[in-house]
Amino acid sequence: MATSGWTVIGTDTGVGKTVVAAAIAATFVAAGRKVAVAKPVQTGGSDDTAEVDRLVGPGVGRRGWHLARPLDPALAAELGGDHLFPGELVSWTLTALTGVDVGLVDTAGGCSSEMKEGFNNSDLARAVGLSAVVVCRPGAGTLNHALLTCDHLRARHVDITGLVVDRMPRNPTIVEAANLAELERLTRYPIVGVLPEIALDPGSFAAITGLWLGPELGGRFAKAGFLAPMRALV
Repeated sequence: MATSGWTVIGTDTGVGKTVVAAAIAATFVAAGRKVAVAKPVQTGGSDDTAEVDRLVGPGVGRRGWHLARPLDPALAAELGGDHLFPGELVSWTLTALTGVDVGLVDTAGGCSSEMKEGFNNSDLARAVGLSAVVVCRPGAGTLNHALLTCDHLRARHVDITGLVVDRMPRNPTIVEAANLAELERLTRYPIVGVLPEIALDPGSFAAITGLWLGPELGGRFAKAGFLAPMRALV
Protein backbone atom coordinates (compact mmCIF):
# COMPACT_ATOMS: atom_id res chain seq x y z
CA MET A 1 0.00 0.00 0.00
CA ALA A 2 1.19 3.54 -0.74
CA THR A 3 2.83 5.39 2.13
CA SER A 4 0.46 8.33 1.57
CA GLY A 5 -2.35 9.35 -0.72
CA TRP A 6 -5.98 10.31 -1.19
CA THR A 7 -9.31 9.11 -2.45
CA VAL A 8 -10.56 11.69 -4.94
CA ILE A 9 -14.33 12.09 -4.53
CA GLY A 10 -16.56 14.50 -6.42
CA THR A 11 -19.67 16.39 -5.44
CA ASP A 12 -21.19 14.92 -8.61
CA THR A 13 -20.22 13.15 -11.79
CA GLY A 14 -18.34 15.22 -14.38
CA VAL A 15 -16.80 17.65 -11.88
CA GLY A 16 -13.24 16.80 -12.92
CA LYS A 17 -12.10 14.10 -10.49
CA THR A 18 -9.79 12.47 -13.02
CA VAL A 19 -8.09 15.75 -13.91
CA VAL A 20 -7.63 16.57 -10.22
CA ALA A 21 -6.24 13.09 -9.51
CA ALA A 22 -3.87 13.49 -12.48
CA ALA A 23 -2.84 16.97 -11.27
CA ILE A 24 -1.97 15.69 -7.80
CA ALA A 25 -0.12 12.75 -9.31
CA ALA A 26 1.82 14.99 -11.69
CA THR A 27 3.07 17.26 -8.89
CA PHE A 28 4.50 14.29 -6.99
CA VAL A 29 5.94 12.65 -10.10
CA ALA A 30 7.70 15.93 -10.88
CA ALA A 31 9.16 15.80 -7.36
CA GLY A 32 10.60 12.36 -8.04
CA ARG A 33 7.99 10.31 -6.19
CA LYS A 34 6.55 7.04 -7.47
CA VAL A 35 2.81 7.47 -7.94
CA ALA A 36 -0.19 5.37 -8.96
CA VAL A 37 -3.76 6.43 -9.73
CA ALA A 38 -6.20 3.54 -9.27
CA LYS A 39 -9.57 3.55 -11.03
CA PRO A 40 -11.46 0.65 -9.42
CA VAL A 41 -14.48 0.95 -11.72
CA GLN A 42 -14.86 2.68 -15.08
CA THR A 43 -18.28 3.00 -16.65
CA GLY A 44 -19.26 4.03 -20.18
CA GLY A 45 -17.05 4.57 -23.19
CA SER A 46 -14.44 6.89 -21.67
CA ASP A 47 -11.05 5.73 -20.39
CA ASP A 48 -9.93 7.79 -17.40
CA THR A 49 -6.86 5.63 -16.88
CA ALA A 50 -5.62 6.43 -20.39
CA GLU A 51 -6.18 10.12 -19.69
CA VAL A 52 -4.11 9.91 -16.50
CA ASP A 53 -1.31 8.21 -18.41
CA ARG A 54 -1.51 10.85 -21.14
CA LEU A 55 -1.24 13.72 -18.67
CA VAL A 56 1.16 12.24 -16.12
CA GLY A 57 3.09 9.43 -17.81
CA PRO A 58 2.69 5.79 -18.86
CA GLY A 59 1.97 3.26 -16.17
CA VAL A 60 0.64 5.72 -13.58
CA GLY A 61 -3.02 4.87 -14.18
CA ARG A 62 -4.34 1.46 -13.16
CA ARG A 63 -7.86 0.31 -14.06
CA GLY A 64 -9.97 -2.40 -12.49
CA TRP A 65 -13.45 -3.22 -13.79
CA HIS A 66 -14.85 -1.66 -17.00
CA LEU A 67 -18.63 -1.63 -17.35
CA ALA A 68 -20.09 -0.71 -20.72
CA ARG A 69 -23.13 1.31 -19.65
CA PRO A 70 -22.56 5.00 -18.68
CA LEU A 71 -24.36 4.66 -15.34
CA ASP A 72 -23.50 4.49 -11.65
CA PRO A 73 -21.42 1.33 -11.20
CA ALA A 74 -24.00 -0.72 -9.27
CA LEU A 75 -26.69 -0.14 -11.90
CA ALA A 76 -24.27 -0.55 -14.80
CA ALA A 77 -23.16 -3.88 -13.34
CA GLU A 78 -26.70 -5.10 -12.73
CA LEU A 79 -27.93 -4.25 -16.22
CA GLY A 80 -24.83 -5.72 -17.81
CA GLY A 81 -24.95 -8.97 -15.88
CA ASP A 82 -21.71 -8.18 -14.07
CA HIS A 83 -20.96 -8.50 -10.36
CA LEU A 84 -18.98 -6.11 -8.18
CA PHE A 85 -18.12 -7.33 -4.69
CA PRO A 86 -16.91 -4.89 -2.01
CA GLY A 87 -14.14 -7.19 -0.77
CA GLU A 88 -12.74 -7.63 -4.27
CA LEU A 89 -12.93 -3.90 -4.99
CA VAL A 90 -11.05 -3.04 -1.81
CA SER A 91 -8.48 -5.79 -2.37
CA TRP A 92 -7.87 -4.72 -5.96
CA THR A 93 -7.46 -1.06 -4.94
CA LEU A 94 -4.98 -1.85 -2.19
CA THR A 95 -2.98 -4.03 -4.56
CA ALA A 96 -3.03 -1.37 -7.29
CA LEU A 97 -1.52 1.11 -4.83
CA THR A 98 1.19 -1.23 -3.57
CA GLY A 99 4.83 -0.36 -4.16
CA VAL A 100 4.38 3.39 -4.68
CA ASP A 101 5.04 6.47 -2.55
CA VAL A 102 1.76 8.23 -3.29
CA GLY A 103 -1.50 6.48 -4.16
CA LEU A 104 -4.68 8.06 -5.47
CA VAL A 105 -8.10 6.51 -5.97
CA ASP A 106 -10.15 8.02 -8.80
CA THR A 107 -13.77 7.21 -7.94
CA ALA A 108 -16.73 6.96 -10.30
CA GLY A 109 -19.62 9.34 -9.69
CA GLY A 110 -20.33 11.15 -6.43
CA CYS A 111 -19.66 10.17 -2.83
CA SER A 112 -22.86 8.13 -2.51
CA SER A 113 -22.61 6.43 -5.92
CA GLU A 114 -22.84 2.71 -5.25
CA MET A 115 -20.69 -0.08 -6.65
CA LYS A 116 -22.84 -2.64 -4.87
CA GLU A 117 -26.05 -2.12 -2.96
CA GLY A 118 -24.99 -0.79 0.44
CA PHE A 119 -21.40 -0.06 -0.63
CA ASN A 120 -20.56 3.33 -2.12
CA ASN A 121 -17.51 5.53 -2.76
CA SER A 122 -17.46 6.76 0.83
CA ASP A 123 -17.33 3.17 2.05
CA LEU A 124 -14.48 2.45 -0.36
CA ALA A 125 -12.53 5.45 0.92
CA ARG A 126 -12.97 4.33 4.52
CA ALA A 127 -12.02 0.73 3.71
CA VAL A 128 -8.89 1.75 1.79
CA GLY A 129 -7.94 4.14 4.59
CA LEU A 130 -7.07 7.20 2.52
CA SER A 131 -8.22 10.72 3.34
CA ALA A 132 -10.64 12.23 0.83
CA VAL A 133 -10.07 15.18 -1.48
CA VAL A 134 -13.47 16.61 -2.47
CA VAL A 135 -13.67 18.01 -6.00
CA CYS A 136 -16.18 20.85 -6.48
CA ARG A 137 -17.49 22.98 -9.32
CA PRO A 138 -17.06 26.75 -8.95
CA GLY A 139 -20.53 27.75 -10.16
CA ALA A 140 -24.10 27.84 -8.92
CA GLY A 141 -25.14 24.97 -6.67
CA THR A 142 -21.67 24.06 -5.51
CA LEU A 143 -22.17 25.25 -1.92
CA ASN A 144 -25.10 22.90 -1.44
CA HIS A 145 -23.38 20.00 -3.20
CA ALA A 146 -20.11 20.46 -1.32
CA LEU A 147 -21.83 20.69 2.07
CA LEU A 148 -23.93 17.57 1.40
CA THR A 149 -20.84 15.67 0.24
CA CYS A 150 -18.77 16.63 3.27
CA ASP A 151 -21.63 15.83 5.64
CA HIS A 152 -22.02 12.42 3.99
CA LEU A 153 -18.30 11.66 4.28
CA ARG A 154 -18.27 12.73 7.93
CA ALA A 155 -21.23 10.46 8.63
CA ARG A 156 -19.29 7.56 7.07
CA HIS A 157 -16.23 8.42 9.21
CA VAL A 158 -14.05 9.38 6.24
CA ASP A 159 -11.25 11.85 6.93
CA ILE A 160 -11.26 14.86 4.58
CA THR A 161 -8.07 16.68 3.63
CA GLY A 162 -9.90 19.52 1.89
CA LEU A 163 -11.61 20.82 -1.23
CA VAL A 164 -10.30 21.32 -4.75
CA VAL A 165 -12.31 23.60 -7.02
CA ASP A 166 -11.97 22.59 -10.67
CA ARG A 167 -12.40 24.66 -13.85
CA MET A 168 -12.35 28.04 -12.13
CA PRO A 169 -12.95 30.77 -14.74
CA ARG A 170 -10.04 33.13 -15.34
CA ASN A 171 -12.46 36.04 -14.92
CA PRO A 172 -14.87 34.93 -12.20
CA THR A 173 -18.26 36.52 -11.74
CA ILE A 174 -19.74 37.34 -8.36
CA VAL A 175 -21.24 33.82 -8.35
CA GLU A 176 -17.87 32.04 -8.43
CA ALA A 177 -16.32 34.64 -6.12
CA ALA A 178 -19.05 34.21 -3.51
CA ASN A 179 -18.79 30.43 -3.68
CA LEU A 180 -15.03 30.48 -3.15
CA ALA A 181 -15.46 32.92 -0.27
CA GLU A 182 -18.06 30.70 1.45
CA LEU A 183 -16.91 27.13 0.81
CA GLU A 184 -14.57 26.85 3.77
CA ARG A 185 -17.02 28.38 6.24
CA LEU A 186 -19.91 26.15 5.23
CA THR A 187 -18.07 22.85 4.89
CA ARG A 188 -15.53 23.51 7.68
CA TYR A 189 -12.74 22.18 5.46
CA PRO A 190 -9.93 24.11 3.74
CA ILE A 191 -9.65 24.79 0.05
CA VAL A 192 -6.45 22.95 -0.91
CA GLY A 193 -6.47 23.77 -4.60
CA VAL A 194 -8.21 25.75 -7.34
CA LEU A 195 -7.58 24.50 -10.86
CA PRO A 196 -8.37 27.06 -13.56
CA GLU A 197 -9.79 26.30 -16.97
CA ILE A 198 -6.63 25.14 -18.74
CA ALA A 199 -5.68 23.27 -21.87
CA LEU A 200 -4.78 19.73 -20.84
CA ASP A 201 -1.34 19.68 -22.44
CA PRO A 202 0.93 16.90 -21.09
CA GLY A 203 4.04 19.01 -21.67
CA SER A 204 3.00 21.76 -19.26
CA PHE A 205 0.44 19.98 -17.09
CA ALA A 206 2.61 19.37 -14.00
CA ALA A 207 4.09 22.87 -13.99
CA ILE A 208 0.72 24.58 -14.36
CA THR A 209 -1.25 22.44 -11.94
CA GLY A 210 1.53 22.61 -9.35
CA LEU A 211 0.87 26.34 -9.12
CA TRP A 212 -2.77 25.71 -8.24
CA LEU A 213 -2.54 22.86 -5.74
CA GLY A 214 -1.73 23.58 -2.10
CA PRO A 215 1.28 22.27 -0.17
CA GLU A 216 -0.91 19.51 1.26
CA LEU A 217 -1.11 18.08 -2.27
CA GLY A 218 2.48 18.71 -3.28
CA GLY A 219 1.95 22.10 -4.95
CA ARG A 220 2.57 25.73 -4.14
CA PHE A 221 -0.83 27.39 -4.38
CA ALA A 222 -0.94 30.69 -2.48
CA LYS A 223 -4.50 30.41 -1.20
CA ALA A 224 -4.62 33.60 0.85
CA GLY A 225 -3.59 35.75 -2.08
CA PHE A 226 -6.12 34.06 -4.33
CA LEU A 227 -9.09 34.25 -1.97
CA ALA A 228 -8.59 37.91 -0.97
CA PRO A 229 -9.88 39.35 -4.28
CA MET A 230 -12.70 36.77 -4.30
CA ARG A 231 -13.92 38.07 -0.96
CA ALA A 232 -13.51 41.65 -2.16
CA LEU A 233 -15.96 40.98 -5.01
CA VAL A 234 -18.71 39.84 -2.67
